[in-house]
Amino acid sequence: MQTHSIPITVGVTGHRSIPKEAEEALTAAVTNELERLMKRCPHSRIVMLNSLAEGGDQLCARAAQALSIPLIAALPLEREEYEKDFKGDAKEAFCTLYDRAEACLVVPQAEAQNGMDARDFAYRQAGVYVASHAHVLLALWDGEEGTSGCGAAETVRFMTDRVCDPCVCAARRLWRRTKRGRGPLSRR
Repeated sequence: MQTHSIPITVGVTGHRSIPKEAEEALTAAVTNELERLMKRCPHSRIVMLNSLAEGGDQLCARAAQALSIPLIAALPLEREEYEKDFKGDAKEAFCTLYDRAEACLVVPQAEAQNGMDARDFAYRQAGVYVASHAHVLLALWDGEEGTSGCGAAETVRFMTDRVCDPCVCAARRLWRRTKRGRGPLSRR
């Protein structure tokens, strides 16, 4: 008898600048969340939907790869254009992660641009796409509301607005821990 399972998509959003002193704790927290999900759903294939941006996205992608979780790169722009937003080690990491991804795509437009800056709009669409296609969202976010309309706060809002209240996603747990001063990005 052949069994079929529903794959679980883990979406990612996060700040671009992660403090060096928080990287180890965040990597451990992300790894723990992924391992917990793998134990809870041992018969489901888990994939990570990730824009591979500098900072939180790349940290999560490395954690997923260490656990042999396949990456799907959901880019806001064509690769050549997106690469212009990276420098040095972050650009090298982007290229490595992109080349190792199981699949890569440029996300489609999901809403009207309404006068928003084209690059910010593309990033917003990536957040909408990740939130729309993820079952679980890992958010490496400080809990502060964003002002650009295209950052981690907006992606968390997209996700929590579409998830019914009884559901608790990893993004909410990580956010609440951070807001209570227990997370690696909590203010001291």
